[in-house]
Amino acid sequence: MNKIVVLFVLSFLMLNVFAQDPGCVSGNCDDGYGVYKWASGEKYEGNWKDGKRNGYGTNNFATGSKYSGDWKNDKKDGYGTYYYKPSSEYKKYIGAWIADKMTGKGVIEYRNGQKYDGDFQNSYFQGQGTMTYADGRKESGRWEKDVFKGGSSNIQTGAGCISGNCDNGYGTYKWNNGDKYSGDWKNNERDGFGTYYYSDGAKYIGEYKQNSISGKGTYTWANGDKYTGGWINAKRSGSGTYYYASGTIEKGRWENDKFMGEDNSFTGCISGDCNNGYGTYIWKSGEKYEGYWQNNMRNGNGTNYFTSGSEYEGDWRDDKKHGYGTYKYRADSEFDKYTGDWVDDQADGYGTYLFKSGQKYIGEIKAYLYDGQGTMYYTDGRIESGQWSENVYKGKTNYDYNATGCVSGNCTNGYGVYRWESGEKYEGYWDNGKRNGEGTNYWASGEKYTGKWKDDIRHGSGTNTYKTSSIYDYYKGNYVMGKMNDQGSLVWRSGKKYVGSFKDDNFHGEGTMNYTDGRVEAGIWEDNNYVGKSKNNYGCISGNCQSGYGTYTFESGSKYVGNFKSGKYFGQGTFYFANNDKYMGHYKNNFRHGQGTYIWNSGVKYIGDWEYDKYSGEGTMYYNDGSSKTGIWKDDKYIEPLKITGTKPKVNWLAPEYYNASSNESEYKIKLCVESSTPLKNTQIYVNNVAQLNNSSRGFNVVSSSCDYTVERTIKLQNGDNQLKVVVENQYGETTSEIRTVKYESYSGGKQKRLALIFGNSDYTSAPLRNPVNDANAIAKKLKNLGFEVLLNTNGTQTEMKKAIRSFGEKLAVNKGIGLFFYAGHGMQVNGENYLIPVDALIEKEQDVELEAVNLKRMLGEMDYAGNSMNIIVLDACRNNPFARSFRSSGNNGLASTNAPFGTFIAYATAPGSVAADGTGNNGLYTQEFLKALDKKGVTIENVFKEVRRNVYKISTGKQVPWDNSSIFNDFYFNK
Repeated sequence: MNKIVVLFVLSFLMLNVFAQDPGCVSGNCDDGYGVYKWASGEKYEGNWKDGKRNGYGTNNFATGSKYSGDWKNDKKDGYGTYYYKPSSEYKKYIGAWIADKMTGKGVIEYRNGQKYDGDFQNSYFQGQGTMTYADGRKESGRWEKDVFKGGSSNIQTGAGCISGNCDNGYGTYKWNNGDKYSGDWKNNERDGFGTYYYSDGAKYIGEYKQNSISGKGTYTWANGDKYTGGWINAKRSGSGTYYYASGTIEKGRWENDKFMGEDNSFTGCISGDCNNGYGTYIWKSGEKYEGYWQNNMRNGNGTNYFTSGSEYEGDWRDDKKHGYGTYKYRADSEFDKYTGDWVDDQADGYGTYLFKSGQKYIGEIKAYLYDGQGTMYYTDGRIESGQWSENVYKGKTNYDYNATGCVSGNCTNGYGVYRWESGEKYEGYWDNGKRNGEGTNYWASGEKYTGKWKDDIRHGSGTNTYKTSSIYDYYKGNYVMGKMNDQGSLVWRSGKKYVGSFKDDNFHGEGTMNYTDGRVEAGIWEDNNYVGKSKNNYGCISGNCQSGYGTYTFESGSKYVGNFKSGKYFGQGTFYFANNDKYMGHYKNNFRHGQGTYIWNSGVKYIGDWEYDKYSGEGTMYYNDGSSKTGIWKDDKYIEPLKITGTKPKVNWLAPEYYNASSNESEYKIKLCVESSTPLKNTQIYVNNVAQLNNSSRGFNVVSSSCDYTVERTIKLQNGDNQLKVVVENQYGETTSEIRTVKYESYSGGKQKRLALIFGNSDYTSAPLRNPVNDANAIAKKLKNLGFEVLLNTNGTQTEMKKAIRSFGEKLAVNKGIGLFFYAGHGMQVNGENYLIPVDALIEKEQDVELEAVNLKRMLGEMDYAGNSMNIIVLDACRNNPFARSFRSSGNNGLASTNAPFGTFIAYATAPGSVAADGTGNNGLYTQEFLKALDKKGVTIENVFKEVRRNVYKISTGKQVPWDNSSIFNDFYFNK
């Protein structure tokens, strides 16, 4: 193996000697993404920093070898794959690198079929490893500088660190008495998460701190007893459950190894860390807080449940509500809730009060009182907008335009208007006396900026309108510390326009310049200079632009994203115009036709009906001065106002979402959204034409201006089909909802069938993963024990995955009951669509994803086809995506948020757009915690994943936050 390294180094040196005239042929080869060719024929495509290969990239050597992976200062460093030249006895190496040498875990494959899988150091086989020869023989054990020193049985007789890093990292240590520990180490101590195997047969799996069992963990004694819960210095402490081999269970609070009784009989910190971390605390009064703590006080985000029945969810500072949050009032209060700013335990700043009657106030608040600029919407239709003082309306605002300083509101920590003596004025949010958050600044020169601020500097998305003497008209896009950065549009008064990437106020990256003489320069820009065409093609750049969903770009800079039929825009879509206009709505044969919204770059907006690219029908035009015009339009012209004094309520189903649904529970929760400009007079719910509810007040909550009331009720289903309808009445008449049909099927024995499809993909050619197959096998075993019929598929190709999904859907349609889909492996998002990556996927550019991967919608479609009672989707597929690094677009890491169809629970290993760790043990971190949570009996699905989220967040020290999206209404228990 050492000879191989010499060849690597010599090859690299020779390439640099003969590379006489190096050149950057495209992109940025100093600090960015670029392609560099040497005279020898060597070529690198990837990321650069300080003129050196840094980050992810692919190097094609003149010898015919190739490396794809991580680089650091022109050396292979991190994780990557090396493909040897054709004449070499070796085929490829996949694994870890340090300073151009194979160091860490890796696999090297020979062309004759031989393979070594194990530890490397300085490109030698060094440590624990297994050599599998072409004839089937295996040598598994200790290696030193490519020489096999003996089998693992010989090694186990010795003590010490037998594999990995037992100082600061992940390693396995064996003691002379036979004890063994595998897990995390810090400063040569067991610290983190690990497993300890005792020589007497006992085992502990859980958290350690400085060699001591501390945190959450499970200890199993040799006699079969088991304890799962909290530990402090190797003693059972906190919330936990002891399972005796005899069958007895003690579940509750523990102190110093002694069982103290049920949790609900205790106060204080009942779980987590209530000093500096995340924990749950119960006071003797019954008040309860669940959230973040610092210095033994509520600090950060959390939820407090008061004994009065009220509830607060939001920001805290030193045990006081401080920041942004929502306070839900107790049942006997006239208020429903307040959402907005808080200062020192008082509603103070800018917020919204919702009354139970439907009345609403939006505006400035001072010490719980309406004070400053605000608007009150009364249930009888009246509106009072203007100046308020201590809950009293003072009339419309009359500003003293000569006043300076803070002329209105709170200009320290809240929403306020500030005017300088120079004539400059700012209206918006403040923090610590500086402009922070959303706001509009008017300069005396005539310049104007509306957008986000950070410490008095433009920072975030916004629009800057330049003064009249400037050559520029406006800039719309992103700012970073006062300078144009990332994506944006800059328009000159002459009509010239640039749309694309910026860096520190310069055109830099992908962009398009439209000149007034008709010329267009589209491609790569560097420091305001056009350097050439980009790799992006115009036309259909992703998806299906014939009959499906796709993205089509034009050389002018315009772009359409949406549905196509026969090559034309048809259905829902969004068109981004080169002049910064935008249309979102319905299309028919390339025409804007149906309901849609058009937003001009000036800010004017039309919402309403369209016919063949013209606004025709009912619609509203919103102008920049705050006025609007609602009525009938024809061929882009206003014809007449609507001749309606009031409207009947509009009723939309939220649950069940689809026309046909099924349930295995006789009690079923329905939910509807009601839009009504006036209070409701009556509501009737019918099941098979029999009224179940007839009242005028109970069951309604004001939730937003787009959904004025919600109706939520649990109804009783009959065996067979249940036709549901709701009749809602206001002062202008009554409206009957569409009919929804719910089929109720009771299962014998009260137990519904459970079917699970499990995928685990590890053996990727370019970026293999260690744990997904282990995850899939562990989950499959666990679910079988919980009564699921399991279909297991590991290292699946695209064809195998698609066939498995189809078979699962057909079987689920017959079984009904519960359907569960678990996936572990690589996954990615492209234009908001989620894709699962088969092991045989060949992805070199973004457009390949649709052809090579499996769209998550395929699984959602099969579940919808099955029409079963409930579905669960668990995606441990948010690992860092190696393919995305070669894409020109951004945002391909992690998965996108997917709306859960009715009766579906979707769980992600981490938040949308974020990345999860593959894990250092036998399972990924997320699956590891999911397996633990499944052991707990009597826990609802929501609380199972809540516990997983809490534990993953804690173990990853906040780097990974699991996510879920649910539309289920009935309780489900994995382990009841």
